[in-house]
Amino acid sequence: MSVIRIEPDEVEKRGIEFTRMHGEVEGLVNQASGTMSNLQTQFLGARAKMIFDQWEEMLPRLSNAIRTLDDAGRRLLKDAAADFRRVDMQ
Repeated sequence: MSVIRIEPDEVEKRGIEFTRMHGEVEGLVNQASGTMSNLQTQFLGARAKMIFDQWEEMLPRLSNAIRTLDDAGRRLLKDAAADFRRVDMQ
């Protein structure tokens, strides 16, 4: 039978990293949104409208990526670390 060793502290540490990445990605998306808003006042015409429409289509996917990183860090890995600790106590 194989033995699998898992360090709960390491799992929790990775969760903290995911949470940090969530903040970084959220900041980048907010910065990009600000840039696109500024460009919208400068770029006019049909081609510009296409660019901004495409950007608007991308935003839900970017928001989903942000939520996924947060969920992975705060829920998935944090809960996993707690579960591993409970098993270790048994």
